[in-house]
Amino acid sequence: MAPAMTTESNHKTLPKIDGLYWALVISSTTLGETAGDLISQTLGLGYGGGTAVLLGLFLVAMIVEVSRRKSHAALYWTTLTLASIGGTTLSDWAARTLGLGYPISAVVVLAALVAALVAWRLSTRSLDPVNTLGAELSRRAESLYWLAIFASSTLGTVIGDLLSKDELDLGEVIGADGKELVERSLSDTMFGEWIANHGIHQAGFGFGDDTTAMVLLGLLAVVTCVALFTRVSRMTCYWAGIIVTHPLGAAAGDYMTKEDGLDMGNTKASAILLAVLLAVAGFAYFVSRKRRAAATA
Repeated sequence: MAPAMTTESNHKTLPKIDGLYWALVISSTTLGETAGDLISQTLGLGYGGGTAVLLGLFLVAMIVEVSRRKSHAALYWTTLTLASIGGTTLSDWAARTLGLGYPISAVVVLAALVAALVAWRLSTRSLDPVNTLGAELSRRAESLYWLAIFASSTLGTVIGDLLSKDELDLGEVIGADGKELVERSLSDTMFGEWIANHGIHQAGFGFGDDTTAMVLLGLLAVVTCVALFTRVSRMTCYWAGIIVTHPLGAAAGDYMTKEDGLDMGNTKASAILLAVLLAVAGFAYFVSRKRRAAATA
């Protein structure tokens, strides 16, 4: 079973699912939020341009990862971080540029995630997340795993925004003409009646980033207790944890960058979070080396 951070192992396995793994996941998802905003907003690529660039980088990393016959932790975490950053820009592009809003975007992305997880489950014999990237996993199943990770990153950002942001009329985002075009395009869909009665808004619960982060930390604690003290499958708990950590990272990242939070800005926050991610990864590598030395002593 591979440790949380090793250079290379002889078999394709997930990193060991322990506290260090989740520390790295939360670090990468928080960095994904700030780095996504850095690329799309600070660097001026826009949500569409940023999504195109990051989706391309993620696909390249995923293809390299899937094509390798042996697992490599650095490549795994690079791919996961790119999924987090790309998921941030994709969710903003769908909710804001396309004008779908947070609720509709959440429904669409959730459907994509469920489809990816169902397909992934049907492609794997072992449903334990600790062993699911073992010798029995095909490249098709590993590809579906990464697509599910990307979908969960996108869904996490949408959920984080849905919980933390206030209601904002779509016309304030894309203009009155753009709003009318979006409403007309969706009028014949399953959302048509709701749109006719309410219009499209960037609806949010308005909890704020700090309250949202606390709520999600509570949910993560619940998932942890379920995993430790119940017979619910570890696969279910693993994906529940993955889904909860992404909006947690999104809320924490927004709190660091926004004026009503720490007001660090995208560049400073991303630099700090990258340093934290590298520090956690270095510590995990040190622990894994110590474990291997003790095992061979």
